[in-house]
Amino acid sequence: MSNGEKIPPTDIENTIVIDPKFDQALLLCEGQPYLSAILVLNSEEWVHIAEQNKLDPFDKDNLHNKAVNSQIVQHLRDVLHEFPGYAKIRKVILTLDPWTVDNDILTPTLKVKRAKVFELFKKEINHIYK
Repeated sequence: MSNGEKIPPTDIENTIVIDPKFDQALLLCEGQPYLSAILVLNSEEWVHIAEQNKLDPFDKDNLHNKAVNSQIVQHLRDVLHEFPGYAKIRKVILTLDPWTVDNDILTPTLKVKRAKVFELFKKEINHIYK
């Protein structure tokens, strides 16, 4: 992080995806002032989240809803309660599109191609760190 803290992203990512709301996670931290994450939501869980917030789950623009994002960030604080304070996620980028080998985001050994995800979400990442 820009403050010199070293955070192993895989520990946090693995903890996040244990939660049924999330299928995949990628932590954004390198050179940044605070942590953010790109999260692939479980589609069934997304329907519940959208309905709780009186949103249409089929309108992908609702993934950018401020109330939904705040709700997810708060939920992540509960999920990551055992991590130190500097390892708390402040902002999220939500998607429903899974990362797969077929769409070239996962390697054949099922590792996330981090650079590929960063490129895919470049605009959103720049927006949250603006």
